[in-house]
Amino acid sequence: MKKLIVVILVMLTANVSTWAQDQMLQDTLQNVVVIKDARLDILVTRPEAIRLATEAASDEKPKIVENEIAVYNPIKAGKKTVTGSIIQKQGFRVMIYNGPDRVIAMKIKSEFNRNFPGIRSYMNYNVPNFKIKVGDFEDKKEAYKFLKRITPLLPTSSVVPDAVTVKNILVQ
Repeated sequence: MKKLIVVILVMLTANVSTWAQDQMLQDTLQNVVVIKDARLDILVTRPEAIRLATEAASDEKPKIVENEIAVYNPIKAGKKTVTGSIIQKQGFRVMIYNGPDRVIAMKIKSEFNRNFPGIRSYMNYNVPNFKIKVGDFEDKKEAYKFLKRITPLLPTSSVVPDAVTVKNILVQ
């Protein structure tokens, strides 16, 4: 009997405290104050401002021809004019390391960067292997030419398909 009375009392107090929390939640929801940075309003209007500035700068729109990289309006940098674009497309890279040891992967990557400073290297980790790929080649021929250059240093290298960054930038 005592257990039944205790259970009933616990249930009644639980219901009362839940009602109090609901009431408190309703009171706080009515008094919410949002504080935001004024620069957020500028970000919202920025795409429209860029579009208007571009239309005012030139009436010509760049023509995009199929299977060709788009050339955008020139950018004046002092006496030089820069035109072009940077896009990602399907191409090829040379894989110089594929293995589970991170220390060896970092060593091979740093050695490659020292020997070929102009070629970008990329390191990926897919459990359990580290993969180091180098270069951004649009076609297989270029990738195999580069593979022949690095084979004496890294004999286990191979050409693999990958998404590459293609730069079509002209400086005049």
